[in-house]
Amino acid sequence: MFVSFLAGLAAMARFSLRDRRRGLAAVNLAAAAAVAFTLLVNLARGYPQLSMAATAVIAAACTPCGPGPGGPRASSKPSATSMTRRRLPASAAPYGNRSPVS
Repeated sequence: MFVSFLAGLAAMARFSLRDRRRGLAAVNLAAAAAVAFTLLVNLARGYPQLSMAATAVIAAACTPCGPGPGGPRASSKPSATSMTRRRLPASAAPYGNRSPVS
C-alpha cells in the first residue's frame, strides 16, 4: 500500500513541477519523503521484505504491458458519442433535465 502511495505522490509532484506549481510540488515531495521514511522503517524491521519482493516481481511483470514512453496514444478523431450531450429521460434524471444549481 505504501509503495503505491509513494508512486502516486511522486507522480503528483512531477505533474506539479511540470505545471510550475511549486507550492503543490513542495507539499507532494514532503509527503513522499514521509511515506519513504515509513517504508524504510518498516523494511528495517525485516518482516515486510517478502511483500516488497512480491511488489517488485509484479511491477516487473506489468512493465512490458504498459503503453510505453509518452503514454497511451489518443485517437485523432473523437467518437460521435463523445461529441454529443446525451439527455436522460426526465423520469431517470434526479433533477429532471435541469441543473441542480440555478
